[in-house]
Amino acid sequence: MRSAAGELTAWMEVYTRSLFIAAAGTRQIPTAEPRPDVQGIDLMLSYPQASLGIQLKSTYSLVFNRSGTLQFPVEAKWVRNWHARDIPPRLVLYIVDADPMRWCGVRGLGEMHRVHAYWATLDQQVSVPSVTIRRTNRFTAATLSQWGREIKGGMGGRP
Repeated sequence: MRSAAGELTAWMEVYTRSLFIAAAGTRQIPTAEPRPDVQGIDLMLSYPQASLGIQLKSTYSLVFNRSGTLQFPVEAKWVRNWHARDIPPRLVLYIVDADPMRWCGVRGLGEMHRVHAYWATLDQQVSVPSVTIRRTNRFTAATLSQWGREIKGGMGGRP
């Protein structure tokens, strides 16, 4: 039997995955879901030059500390798989309210989503037990275009 917290987590995953895919849609970047998800990658973004792995996470309980960082727990097997990739994947963390009724509201002629998303590069600097996410790394649809420009510019290759 699933706990109330487990059920909320499942709905958070559905909601935040939809927000991410919608952001990719606004930038006309195709997404794909690797099956099965066994390598710590939830989605792949298909840029013309290469694909970029994305690990999506969401929380209602983690907060940034005074220095503007947040520690998100990671598993050793995820880290091993991220380190094996030629282009370091990205973690996108959505911070939502604990009450799903507050995630989205009507505003004017549209909807307002009351979530904040942040990202981190999952490169060789990442290790167990957590990845550091900086408050300055706000995730928006424009972030997806920025990542595409970085890939086009040749980042991510191994020396």
